[in-house]
Amino acid sequence: MANDVSKDEGAVEPNVEPLAEEAVEEGYGDEGAPPPGGTYEDLMHEAEAGRRRANASMSLVHKEHYAFLLANCFFFAAALASWRSMPYGANETGAAVTHGLETIRGSLVFALAVYGFWSLGIGLYTKRTVLWPLLLNMLLGLWVGLGGVVKGIGSPTWEQAYKDLADPVKTPSSSKMDEWLAGLGTIAPGFWMLTAGSLLVLFILIKGIVSGAAKTKARAAEGRS
Repeated sequence: MANDVSKDEGAVEPNVEPLAEEAVEEGYGDEGAPPPGGTYEDLMHEAEAGRRRANASMSLVHKEHYAFLLANCFFFAAALASWRSMPYGANETGAAVTHGLETIRGSLVFALAVYGFWSLGIGLYTKRTVLWPLLLNMLLGLWVGLGGVVKGIGSPTWEQAYKDLADPVKTPSSSKMDEWLAGLGTIAPGFWMLTAGSLLVLFILIKGIVSGAAKTKARAAEGRS
């Protein structure tokens, strides 16, 4: 017997070249053998889980980034708004109104807000957030804005607003909303904008610190177990 093994003339040999080329493209070697660490299905599941974790992380980053952008809008509007309290129902213009840009602190808030828009806009693509302009504006906002709101509550202008509201000669008609907001309307809108932006930034920072501490504690507990 010249040949112990003979080929079946009717059999068709499988074409393995496309499979080998696909395996090489996937990075599994010339033979298409699965890499160490598991089967193809296991690797696919791990890759999918990794993508989901990355998407969840980016979603959280985006929410914080957009929240910072909203706070920066408050700071920008605060610098352009009035920083002077007015009597209830007054509609004064010109020299009677003091805008944020007419003060040193207001001009600084405006400059930091402009830089904040630029850095946050770039951060949408680089996935990085520059915090120092927001932190400085938060400190200025708590100093100027929150301080102005606290001083305005119960001030003579505040009390006079409710007296004018109760006077039928000065205020012939009023609603419940007027009674609730009469005093708040005497506080300068710039102070409200600064307070809103500052408290929003402060809330995001505290939330991030608490969340980071909880994750660190959870990892430490897993390490001991």
